[in-house]
Amino acid sequence: MFARYVSVQSLTQQQHNNIHDTTQQHNNTTTQQHNDIHDTTQHTRLLADDIYKERSQKVEININNVKAVFDNQPDRFEKLLSLCPNFHIILAHALVLRLGVRVEEVDWTRDTMDWDPEDCRLVGRAIATVMRMCQTGEATLGAWKLNYPQLSLLFEEVEGFEEFMLVVTNNLLRDNKFGMIFRVGTGALLSTVDAMTDIYVLITYYQSDELVMQAWALTIMLLVNMMLQFLTVFAQYNKKSLTVKVKEVLISLFFLRPAVDAYRISTNYKDDEELMEPLTQVSKPAVT
Repeated sequence: MFARYVSVQSLTQQQHNNIHDTTQQHNNTTTQQHNDIHDTTQHTRLLADDIYKERSQKVEININNVKAVFDNQPDRFEKLLSLCPNFHIILAHALVLRLGVRVEEVDWTRDTMDWDPEDCRLVGRAIATVMRMCQTGEATLGAWKLNYPQLSLLFEEVEGFEEFMLVVTNNLLRDNKFGMIFRVGTGALLSTVDAMTDIYVLITYYQSDELVMQAWALTIMLLVNMMLQFLTVFAQYNKKSLTVKVKEVLISLFFLRPAVDAYRISTNYKDDEELMEPLTQVSKPAVT
């Protein structure tokens, strides 16, 4: 009886050991898989950085640079090129900094494997257009996929493709000022036109005896608005000389503030003595 008990105990202990060994082996395998995924993702990001560092405003140069990286890493890009053989053309056009005007269509019945150089040119150039309407790399890629649903296959099937393109789009968003200048410039134009129409309406009200009260109400609104702008100017240029403060007050007085801020953003203007950068000024809630 005792021998049978010892035998059962030994068998139970052996089963526990086998389960423990199996669990440990599974954990080691899972850890290795996670490390491989991490290494793959990191390597993919580094390759995207290498491609972007060689970026040029000439598509031909970009094509040669991208092909060189693809040729040096055949295993890494084999799956991508099997699904989209001309992807280097897409990427070469995407790397050119430009102000995108519109997203042009490609034949929706053709998948990425059948895209010719012209299709790839349109798809690559479209990134600049969707970027103009987006603030992050994730949003840019999302809008890009919505316009070209065929790209979803690359994001789903190619390991590390999304991380690769995310590095590219984030760098483009950082360096491509055309979209930001377009948004800021359009906002400046609309703000200036809005101020001019307010003055026109005010003059029209004063010319009518029936609209005198409305004219006074609008005058008070404009004066309060202008006082808020003056206070902002004095806070912004507190460390500057009186001459600079007077100049900035006159800019606000003649409704030129939006245009001046847009110009300073386009020229990458910076001054450590100022409270806010031009882009921050434009982004803050408007008082006009």
